Amino acid sequence: MTYYQHYRLSTVGICLEEALEELKEKNIFTEAEVDMIRTKFDRAMAECLSSDSVDKQLTLKGSLHHYRFCDNVWQLFVKDAEVKFDKKSEFTYVGPLKVIACDFIKPAIPKAT
Repeated sequence: MTYYQHYRLSTVGICLEEALEELKEKNIFTEAEVDMIRTKFDRAMAECLSSDSVDKQLTLKGSLHHYRFCDNVWQLFVKDAEVKFDKKSEFTYVGPLKVIACDFIKPAIPKAT
C-alpha cells in the first residue's frame, strides 16, 4: 500500500531527510535502506495522525487565497491565518498557511493463520 508523502515536508520530515542523506553519503545506509525508512516514516505519520488518541480539531481563521483538488487531495492556501488548538486557548497568528487534507484508509491487518 502506498502512503501520502507530504509529511516529508514537515519539520520532522525535513530533518529526517537531511539525516538520511548524511548517512547515505557516509555509506552507512544504502539507497534501498533509505527508501525503506522513508516509506516507514510515511506510514507511521499517517497511522499516528489517524489514531483516535489525536485531537483532530482546530479552529482556523483567515482569507482563502486559492485552493486545489487533485487525486482526492485538497490543498488550501490561506492568507493571514490564525489558529486555535482547543476551545480554551486564544487565536495565534501564523501568517500564510498551507493545509493539505486527504482521505486515509487504514490498511488491512493480515489475519493470523
